[in-house]
Amino acid sequence: MFSWAADLQGNPVEANLSCVLTARILWTYSEASILYNNPDYVQMAHLAYQVLQEKFLDPVNERNDAEVQFIDVLIRRCAD
Repeated sequence: MFSWAADLQGNPVEANLSCVLTARILWTYSEASILYNNPDYVQMAHLAYQVLQEKFLDPVNERNDAEVQFIDVLIRRCAD
């Protein structure tokens, strides 16, 4: 799983999930998987996608808020 925050020594610390950070992780690993054709990067992109789906998507309206809307392109890109 991802570490959402770290102290000054680089040790993981407890932090709230961030939709924006998770979307950036998804984008980064998605792009890296395309550039380097690395299946580990694809797996990390799928994990970030799963976190977005489980933690930020409103199951009734299919969106949480405007922050989630910009993620649609990234989600479609990693869904394959």
